Amino acid sequence: MKEDRILLSHGSGGKLSFNLIKKLFLSNFNNPYLERLDDGAILNIEGLKLAYTTDSYTVDPLFFQRREYWGAGSLRYS
Repeated sequence: MKEDRILLSHGSGGKLSFNLIKKLFLSNFNNPYLERLDDGAILNIEGLKLAYTTDSYTVDPLFFQRREYWGAGSLRYS
């Protein structure tokens, strides 16, 4: 990696994101689960299969004056 710090552009999902994951995280935390580069996992909890994934994004402004936060998600099991 040429950069000496993580930039906002690393979170865009493009080449910088891929290089960050491959050169920094996989080189230090490589295992059979991570090397597949999946963006989710199937968890088996007491016989139920739970699909788990995360997604993140950057917002503008970076800081909110009134400390208002908002989040959304979904859950599916079978």
